[in-house]
Order: sequence, then C-alpha cells, then structure tokens
Amino acid sequence: MFQNTLLFFLIIAILLKVNVVEKNEHLQNIGRNITSKRKSMGLTTKELGFRCDIEKSNLIAIEKGRKNITVTTLLKIATALNVEVKDLLTFSN
Repeated sequence: MFQNTLLFFLIIAILLKVNVVEKNEHLQNIGRNITSKRKSMGLTTKELGFRCDIEKSNLIAIEKGRKNITVTTLLKIATALNVEVKDLLTFSN
C-alpha cells in the first residue's frame, strides 16, 4: 500500500513539473513502452484493451502518446501486461 501511494505521488510530482512539450514526450515514451511490452506478449490492442477494460481506440491513442493517461488506467495496463508501473515509466535517452 505504501509503495502504491508513494508511486502515485511520484507520478503526480512528475506530471506537475513538466511543460506541455515534455508532457507529450513522456506520454509518447509511456505509449512506446506499452506497445513494446504488448507486442512481446503477442497481444493485439483489442486483446489488451479487453484485459484492461479499455476501448481499443483509447488504447491506440495511449500507445501513440495522444491521450493523457490516468494513474488508474496505467495500473490496469501494467497489471494486464504483468509488469510494474515503474517499468512503463522507465525511459531511455
């Protein structure tokens, strides 16, 4: 519970500190991480969407970094992909 709360506040702090351009870049990085993990598991966007209870069109927008993602949605996706949220938030330069 403490780790989830700490992670939540960390995510909020990150989102509040970035400007719009950086925010879009972070959303694109998160989307790439989701896409990469989804494909490595052999899942389609429809299948992952079903597992997360997210419409396929919304999942596609998230993967392309066009849609802001809530913490709740991020947790659903991480759970469906069998990864920790931090794995989806890790960016390489």
